Amino acid sequence: RRSALFAVYAWSRLGDDIADAPEPAALRARRLDRFAQSTEQAVAGRACDDAPVWPALVDTLARYPIDPAWLREMID
Repeated sequence: RRSALFAVYAWSRLGDDIADAPEPAALRARRLDRFAQSTEQAVAGRACDDAPVWPALVDTLARYPIDPAWLREMID
């Protein structure tokens, strides 16, 4: 369970880092859109790339009953 918790934490930190970046709002919005698309791929069982957070999140979502709506709400 610890690995799953680490995966969710890493995912949330990644989104938080995008939102808090010192970049123009329009750029952050585009990056958050890509993050949301990658999250949807993870929900569908596909890692979007080799960044460790995505395969870990896919595995966590497959193993534990995490409602994908929670992930979407966090991004919103």
